[in-house]
Parts: sequence; C-alpha cells; structure tokens
Amino acid sequence: MYNGGHPSDLSGIDEWLGHNPAVAVFFVDALTGTSWIETVVDTHLTRLWNQGHVPMLIWQPYVSPREQTPEDIESQIIDGAFDDTIETWATNLASWVKGGSNRELRRRLYFVPAHEMNGDWNPWSSASSANRGMQTSRSENPADYVVMWRRIHRIFDTTPLDERTIQWVWTPNADETSGVQTERFYPGDEYVDWIGLNGYNYGEINNDSRWRTPEDRFGTMVQRMKRLSDKPLALPEVSSTSYVNGTFRPSRKAEWIERLFSFADDEDIKMVSWYNFDNTGEWESDWAIFGGKHGTSSTQVAGESYRVYDEYKRQVERQSTLNSRTDYSQLLTDDEFAGRF
Repeated sequence: MYNGGHPSDLSGIDEWLGHNPAVAVFFVDALTGTSWIETVVDTHLTRLWNQGHVPMLIWQPYVSPREQTPEDIESQIIDGAFDDTIETWATNLASWVKGGSNRELRRRLYFVPAHEMNGDWNPWSSASSANRGMQTSRSENPADYVVMWRRIHRIFDTTPLDERTIQWVWTPNADETSGVQTERFYPGDEYVDWIGLNGYNYGEINNDSRWRTPEDRFGTMVQRMKRLSDKPLALPEVSSTSYVNGTFRPSRKAEWIERLFSFADDEDIKMVSWYNFDNTGEWESDWAIFGGKHGTSSTQVAGESYRVYDEYKRQVERQSTLNSRTDYSQLLTDDEFAGRF
C-alpha cells in the first residue's frame, strides 16, 4: 500500500481495514545528498515498521532538483560518481535492519532501485534522451542499466544485509514504451529476488487513454516475466480510476478491484500494492480506495469521515491474503518475505 498524502503513516487505513497491510511503499529521490538518508531510514521507515508494515523503498536515482538529473545517470553511477551516497544508503539500511542498539530485532525491507526503466519518463530509461531530442548516449543502452543495478547490489553486499533482511525487486512498467525489449534490462537471477510490474487503469481520463481490465493491463507482460524467471511476481504500484463514459463511476472501479484480485490469484501474483492517492495532472486521477474524492461507501476513522471502496476491504479480508504478523517480531516469516507461500 502507498498512502500518498501521508506516505509514512497508514494508521487510518489500518483502522479501516482492521489489520495491517504487510507492505507499505515509500518513494525517495535517492541521490539528493547524504543528509536526507538518515531522515528517510530512521524516521520514515521506522515509523512504517512500528505501525506493523514491512517498508518497500522505491529508490529513484534522481538528484536535486530533479530536472538536473543527468541523462546518463546510469553511466555516472557505473563510473563511481555516486558511490559515497550509495554506500551511505547501504550502511544506514544495514544499521536499521538490526533495530538500532537492539541486535535481537531484525527488521527487513523491500528495495526497488530505478523502477520503470522500460518507459520513457525517467532519466534511466533507454528512451528518455531520444524522446527529448537529445543525441544517443550510453544511457540508451539497456546493458548500462544492468551494470548500474549490479554495481549498486555489490555495494550493498559489502554490508551485513542479506536475503533475510533485504529483498531486491526489479520493477518494469507493464507497458513497454521505450522501444527496447524489457527483458534486456533484467540484471539476472543472482541480483533479483522479486519481479514487479507497475500499471494503472487510466480509464478515459484523456484522449490517449482507455479503460483496461487487469488482464489487458498486465496479462501479456506477466507471461513474459514468467518465461524470463521463476522469481515471485508482485504489482508494487497498481491502481484504477473510476472515470469512464464521461464521468466518475465508482461502481466500475469497484468491479475492477474485484477483478484485479481474481487475476492476481489466477496468475499466482504474491504481492499487490495499491497506490492510494488522488493526484492531479494530465495522467492523474482518483486512484485512492481510502480517503479520496470518490468511493462506494464511507467510513468513520478517529471521528473523521472518509470515502472508501469496501470492495477492496472485502478482497483483502479473504483467507488467501497475507497480512502483517503484528505479533511476530519480523512481521513476516523468512519464506513469506521471500515470496515462498
């Protein structure tokens, strides 16, 4: 679950659902300097953990300000320009999983470096330079992405972090828009623990979008990823608008939610993380299932009224859904953490 308005606080959602979602997503612009790292790790990740969620850190290799991120960011990482920052991330996370001074408590997290590399909207995308009218550079080569990922992984490997405390999630977009075959970005089974796919049903929010079922949105790429590797599958960032046929129709979104979980069951997808935030802009809409503009019902949490989609709540209340084990110090067993369930 990603709670966009309050990304390190899912307490309202927890109360509504009556349980703690196993995974909570937190986005970070990773190359903005080292001072921000301690705040992210010690404050935000700790808050999520203490609320009973295993954090999923979406590690985006942006500098500050974002628009100054080099188009050849992969090459610069490969050449060691950001080694100090990456090492600081690794050592801070290694300390965090130990639980500070209490070495008996082993925290854990999911780690998602440089996601959606097969799109055309990030500097680490193979198509980003071409789409902005720039000359072809080393960042156009998916092999550079692979080398970058492996370098980051090797830096983390110099710390005590291991498969019991960090799971690496390689996450392309469900749509392949870069013109480069997604599989060419795969770092290899030795460097990846999970394969994720991000995707949204944009409905008819603009002239370039259409209503897409979960099968239409994810089906083809899920099959390709299964052929690529036997790693467990996840949907780390997924949502749907309710906008179709010229208006917002919450009942259609409710049907989409139910169909998503049925699709996940059929395809043995181990993790589904909903993007719970109503954004604005050309490609943004009413993504939330809790506290957004629309819903199929309402609920009271701490004296406040929220619009909600009870269809989502019913789906995650099923016996087949694994929630956080709040009575267990590590929240998930080693097998559950690694997708072996």
